[in-house]
Amino acid sequence: RESVFHIGKFQNVDFSNTDLENADFKFTVMSGTNFNGANLKNADFSRAVIISSDFSSADLTNVDLSAARILDTKFTNAILSNSKFLGTDLRYIDLDGANLENSVFDNSVMVSTDMKNTKSIKNMEMRFASFYDVDFNGVDFSEIIFGPQNAFAGSDFRNSSLPTLQL
Repeated sequence: RESVFHIGKFQNVDFSNTDLENADFKFTVMSGTNFNGANLKNADFSRAVIISSDFSSADLTNVDLSAARILDTKFTNAILSNSKFLGTDLRYIDLDGANLENSVFDNSVMVSTDMKNTKSIKNMEMRFASFYDVDFNGVDFSEIIFGPQNAFAGSDFRNSSLPTLQL
């Protein structure tokens, strides 16, 4: 049960509440695509371009977003646990209430992103990642794995739980 969409182009397509487990979206270009409430477990979005799309309340457990470019997209209350963000470019993203437990951000860039009230980032790994103007207000960093050479500029850490860090 695997849907293959790679190298496709989607504009204003509605996949809301659709079962797309194990779907292949590699190299796909999508704009205005609605995945609200969709099952996207184990989906592959590597090298995809995702613009102004909605993944709110979607299950993206074990999703691969490596080398993807994601702009102006909502992941509100989405499950992104065990997901890979390797070399991913994320700009103007809404992760409010999202679950990022056990996810990996490696060599990724996040700009003007809302992570406030993120449900869980337990065991999330950050290595060689850059965060510019990211709202981390209220995020619990006590069980996060900070690797080497992360960069933070203009980010908001108010009301956050920050353990003893070696940045």
